[in-house]
Amino acid sequence: MTNHLASVAMLVDFSASQWTARKIDKAMSQTVNENACANGKASHVSKKLILSDTHSLIGTCVSRARARHVELTSPWLDAGPRMLAAKMHGSYVSEMETFEREFWPLVDTFCANYPRYIDQARASYAGLGQLFNENDYPKESRIRAKFGWRCEFMPVPTSSDFRVDVGQAAVERIKAGIEARLVESANNAVRDVFERVHDKVSAMVDKLGAYKPAAKLGDRTEGIFRDSLVENIRDLVDLMPGLNFTGDARINDLVIQMQALVTHDAETLRASDNIRQTVAAQAAAVVAAVSDFMA
Repeated sequence: MTNHLASVAMLVDFSASQWTARKIDKAMSQTVNENACANGKASHVSKKLILSDTHSLIGTCVSRARARHVELTSPWLDAGPRMLAAKMHGSYVSEMETFEREFWPLVDTFCANYPRYIDQARASYAGLGQLFNENDYPKESRIRAKFGWRCEFMPVPTSSDFRVDVGQAAVERIKAGIEARLVESANNAVRDVFERVHDKVSAMVDKLGAYKPAAKLGDRTEGIFRDSLVENIRDLVDLMPGLNFTGDARINDLVIQMQALVTHDAETLRASDNIRQTVAAQAAAVVAAVSDFMA
């Protein structure tokens, strides 16, 4: 297991930082609670220090990058680095670099306009009015340091890497612990795939089962499902081979079964009762199989 994982996967640690542009106003929080005859800790007044579309776009970019990082990788520890298949390294780097090329120009724009944003926040009604406090804002010279982007790759550790001189008995215990952790991580990676399949395909079963087209002109359709219902499963099918670090035959079988679920687009599923019912039954079979694997 150790040698296999180390040869087909790596660890990747991604983080992006941004200035939140929010601040708790303690004085106003106290006033609000006192006026409401409430406990002093019952509520907090949170100020949005900057009203900026650019700042919102930075947050959106970071959120999308983090979500994609999770989609392309599998769990390693409870937090921090995640496992990335070696064969997916190129596409991972390409996608994350695309996000980064979007991130830094937005940061440049935000920093260039930072003094103007503060001036706008000073305004009454259009800004913070009496809630404005100059001390809430980082110095202009330090604002860029509030933003960061980091993506680091590391090898999957193996027990043979451990060479610290702590006595042979201790070394053997530590090596056994490393081996056990590798087995656990491999099992978690497989379960992660099963959970993704269960979530996406269960949604298809529910949505297709609830959908009833209008019987005649003027009638209303019952239920609704969007094109993304099929697209989400197609994206997962494309990812699954790269998430199958252990070569688990069950995942390979699921890929084949799920390909039948994306043969038809969403519009065809809406238009044809027979096709929709067939795909719903196939999806239910996939959910049943995954549920057995996870039991």
